[in-house]
Amino acid sequence: MEPIVEKLENLVEQISTYVSESSEEKLSRKWSPNRWSKKELLGHLIDSGMYNLQRFTEIQFEEKPYRLKD
Repeated sequence: MEPIVEKLENLVEQISTYVSESSEEKLSRKWSPNRWSKKELLGHLIDSGMYNLQRFTEIQFEEKPYRLKD
């Protein structure tokens, strides 16, 4: 498990460096109208991660079996 954690930490560091060294224009550029910019994609991943963290935290206290909400 440790190599996976190290790899994840390394990827987070690389992304952090890339974002801090990139211009706003570069991060916001859309290569086509139907595609997300790098900034939009990163925002989506962060939003999804936060939502999943909340779900995984709540699931520990729910009745078993866990029922998905409509």
